Formats: sequence, C-alpha cells, structure tokens
Amino acid sequence: FMLNTHGFVGYFDGKTETPYKMTITHPANLLGVSAMVDMDDTDTKDIFHSSKYATLVEMPLMYSKPDFTSFMVDDMEIIISVYSPTGKYTAEAITPNMETMMRAQKKFLGTFDATKKYAILLYLSDMKAQDAKGFGALEHPTSTTVVMPEMMGLEMLQEQLKDVVSHEFFHIVTPLTIHSLEIHNFDYNQPKMSEHLWMYEGVTEYFANLFQVNQDLISEEEFYKRMSGKILQSRQMNDNLSFTKMSKNVLKAPYKDEYYNVYQKGALIAMCVDILIRENSNGQKGILNLMQDLSKEYGSKKAFKDEELFEKITQLTYPAVGEFLNKYVAGDTPILYEE
Repeated sequence: FMLNTHGFVGYFDGKTETPYKMTITHPANLLGVSAMVDMDDTDTKDIFHSSKYATLVEMPLMYSKPDFTSFMVDDMEIIISVYSPTGKYTAEAITPNMETMMRAQKKFLGTFDATKKYAILLYLSDMKAQDAKGFGALEHPTSTTVVMPEMMGLEMLQEQLKDVVSHEFFHIVTPLTIHSLEIHNFDYNQPKMSEHLWMYEGVTEYFANLFQVNQDLISEEEFYKRMSGKILQSRQMNDNLSFTKMSKNVLKAPYKDEYYNVYQKGALIAMCVDILIRENSNGQKGILNLMQDLSKEYGSKKAFKDEELFEKITQLTYPAVGEFLNKYVAGDTPILYEE
C-alpha cells in the first residue's frame, strides 16, 4: 500500500497550520516505512505527529512485507524500502549502488545541510496486474517515492534508479531550500506557478548529470553525450518561447505541452550559467557555489520574489550571468550553444 497522504487526509479552512496526529492500523505482517517517526511501538498501530498540514502531505508511507535497508551518509540516515510483487528484487540487492551514489552526491554537494532522515520508497509494479498508472518518481523534503516496472533487468533498473533518485535527491537544493513565494505558500486549490522552473527542475537535472562525471561515476564522454542529447531534444520543443513565461503559465495550454523542456533546455540553461561563472572566476567558482550562496541568502524558511531572483543572482555572480538570464531565459532568443 503506497500512501500519498494528500490522497487520504484533508484539512479545514483556516486550520492548515494546526498540528496533526495520524493513526494507521495495519496487519502485523506489513511494515510501514516513511521518513516520519512512529510514536507507537505496537505491531498493528502506527501513530505519527506532524506540525501542520503542509508537512504531513509531504510524508508518503509504504506498507508492505518488511524488506528494507538503512545506512548512514555522514550524519544522514537513508532508509530504502522495496516492494517487489514476485520477490524478484530485494532492498539488499539494490542498496550497494544506491549507497555509492548517495555518498557521491553528498560529497559533491559539500556544505548543504540536508535532512537527518531520508526515505526511498520503491514500488515495483506488476505489469500484468496493471496496478500502477505510470512510472517515475516524486520528490519530497525527506523522501522520494519511485514506481518502476518489476520486469526490468537488474542492470537497467539500477541505471534508471541512479538517474531518477539522484535527480529527486538534488531537489533538496531547489525548490526545497531555495524557492519563491508561490512555492513557499502553495495554494492547493488555486495553484500559482513560479517563473523559475529553469532552476527548480533544470539546475536539479544538470546536477544529477554533473555529479556523476564529477565523482567518476560516468566518463566525460558520456556526460557530453547526455548534454548534446538534451540540445537535440530541446530544439524539438518551442525554442523561441520565454522560459520564465512558459514556467509561470505551465498549468495551461499551450504552455503545458512544453513542460518536458524543463529537463532538457532547463538543464542546458544551468550548464550555460555554470560555464559563465567559471569563465568569469578563472575556474574558481561554478553554479554549485551560486546555489550555496542562494541557500545562505534564503534557506527553506525564507522565500524570494520571482521578479527579484535574476537581480540577486547577478549580485552574487557577474553581469554576464544577468545578461544571459535576461536575454535567453526571460527573453525569447534561442541559446547559441556553439558559443
């Protein structure tokens, strides 16, 4: 049972900031795994406390036959729970690769102060039963839920997990630490989108590739191949569209059809910003330094105003970076990657 709490728990108007206590009763043979702390130690009942609604709905849980591993990365506990309908895969088989990857991510990130407990909930779907309506992953501040087909071979599954889980984990940088008011005060009934998907998804996707070459998990050649693939794919989308305009309006047509470009052109925007910062600092700094500086400036409790972000980035970096963002990200000029 994969429980995304927002599908089960509601709220009363004006009571979203009220603390919640959630009790789940379950058969003794099923174990509930989540990043939350269980306040009850009986075999058939779990009690969880949450400071407010927004925190609770970011806490998915998976109840299944116990199959989990845990390990420490510095001072962070990682828990991996796996549901495999036929028992083809176990948490133990998947963990070594994940541990290598998450150690490399933490090393790459350096000083980012992340959560102390992080849960990866992997639900492998039985294609015959059609129990899942799609595949992919969702990030939360302290966990990632992943749904993949069980029929995949181990090597393919591990490759997919490496790319997918590393992308989701890097979301602890943005939007979970660095984000705008629209995300900070998210309205579930009338969602308003931020202009900066190039950062939330693009920088995240760029990091998910960059850390792999930086930490020797892939070759330089493989890294360049991935980035040139993104150039080709991004050019199949609307390359003359302002990225901030698309982002702001992404919930409605025709902009929503361009969403996939956040993982293509979004990552390329991040790469260009990285190159510009490196050029202007004689290789002393890059986009990771910028994200560290932004996290010091804002952090998870303080949001920025959409229209002020480019100016703030320019202050923290160089005029060339501000010019690039205004011309190619806010503006509708296609990026000259050859340059």
